[in-house]
Amino acid sequence: MGEDGIGVDDGFGDWGDADPSEKARMVAKSMYLVLNEGQISAVDDFHHEDLDYYRSSDELGGRQDLKNDVRRFLSAFPDLEAHISDVFADEDDGNTVTIRYEIEGTHSGTFENIPPTEQRVHAKGIGIATFEGDKIAEFTLVFDNLGLLRDLGLLK
Repeated sequence: MGEDGIGVDDGFGDWGDADPSEKARMVAKSMYLVLNEGQISAVDDFHHEDLDYYRSSDELGGRQDLKNDVRRFLSAFPDLEAHISDVFADEDDGNTVTIRYEIEGTHSGTFENIPPTEQRVHAKGIGIATFEGDKIAEFTLVFDNLGLLRDLGLLK
């Protein structure tokens, strides 16, 4: 485990024998602090002020939009846990990190105008972080919305 508390065997992701780069560790630490610990202010520590943030195919804007998304998600799924299953750092310039992650939680708050169902959800996604210097300048999340709706009992 690294001195930042994120390692290959810390329960936040089974990275096998991987030796993740420092930037990969930063992405993992950011997700852990923000999603698992609810430290939304940590977004400021890891992302540029003028962040380009995308969710699936939508450009949402910047750092504040990311924080707002996290607040809505944690409000709807207060017991949310995120786990990284794979991490890949670009070997050419080291400025792009791709992660595969999974989330689990109970839908006990309103989500996207959907009243609480108390259903347990399990969904997967991919995140791509592009760094400028030591902070994330562009962050793209692609998420299994269909699987989430299925878990909520809204689709068969």
